Amino acid sequence: KQYSSATSKNYSLDLAKFIAYLKDLDIQMISHITSDHIQNYINKLNRSGLIATSLSRKTSSIRSFFNFMIRKKIIKINPSKKIVVPKRLQKLPYILSIAQIDLLCSIPSSSFASIRDKAMIELMYSSGLRLSEITSLNSSSISLKDRMLSVIGKGSKQRYLPMGTKAISALNKWTLTRSKYVKDNEEALFLNKFGNRLSNRSVQIRLDYWCKYMGLNCKISPHTLRHSCATHLLE
Repeated sequence: KQYSSATSKNYSLDLAKFIAYLKDLDIQMISHITSDHIQNYINKLNRSGLIATSLSRKTSSIRSFFNFMIRKKIIKINPSKKIVVPKRLQKLPYILSIAQIDLLCSIPSSSFASIRDKAMIELMYSSGLRLSEITSLNSSSISLKDRMLSVIGKGSKQRYLPMGTKAISALNKWTLTRSKYVKDNEEALFLNKFGNRLSNRSVQIRLDYWCKYMGLNCKISPHTLRHSCATHLLE
């Protein structure tokens, strides 16, 4: 299915835990597994307080496994077909207003960190980037002349995004600063003070810092900027 390595790892862990549960029931054969066994397992996870999204993924792992068994004709009846999973609650994402975005992006860019952070925040909002996408950007990922950005997203899929005027202005200033700190052969667009690629955790810490510094009484994540970008585009 061309899933990412992280998804494959999670599915494997889900199945390993399910198999451990079956072993506790002394079930040795796949053909001995019934719908009740699976439903009781899902109910047990639900009672343990597992959130709906995790529960849904674990059920999906089990269903995928049995669908595979059916396709390979290892079993004739699929015991996972009628499994009932608690419904997922749809939570609306927190969105910043345009006024809040303007305030957050008015960072006084005078130091290495503030110049970098302003460019980073402007770009995350302008192009709706995920956290992993902003930290994986290389200097070759952006074309200031074409006002375009190349990014590798979920499922290792490449996409091209436009960059806004404010982001380009902030990036122009950052690229000049970056050239003074970058280590030899370091391709990362955004660097820490040692000249190495900025980590995901560092991006979140900097966002928290600027929210507090600029007087925004809220805690946001890069995904907040992504949702805000999409909402403002629709508006």
